[in-house]
Amino acid sequence: MNRGTEKLFSILFYFMCYPTFDVLGLLFNLNRSNACRNVQKSTPILEKVIGKKMALPSRKIKSLKELFISSIRVRIEHAIGGIKRMRITTDKFRNKPTIKKKNSEGCC
Repeated sequence: MNRGTEKLFSILFYFMCYPTFDVLGLLFNLNRSNACRNVQKSTPILEKVIGKKMALPSRKIKSLKELFISSIRVRIEHAIGGIKRMRITTDKFRNKPTIKKKNSEGCC
């Protein structure tokens, strides 16, 4: 990132979307460590210009139980999504016309 506009856009993008440094580096053609360095160097400048402290949003988990339940819920949702994607591509019945369509066309 040689140009100041690219650095400004990357730091604004970081605080708008909160991507990981891997994703930020991929989007701006940097490796992870350089993306992290750019955020660390640019954040104080941005804070001085805006006049507001820039920080990631705080988590609102009040107990360890809530953290555990939320992480389990996310894993279950991902597993269900993976099963749905697998079944869409592998089920034989999804790619064939159903019997109900044939019967309903014949009745009309």
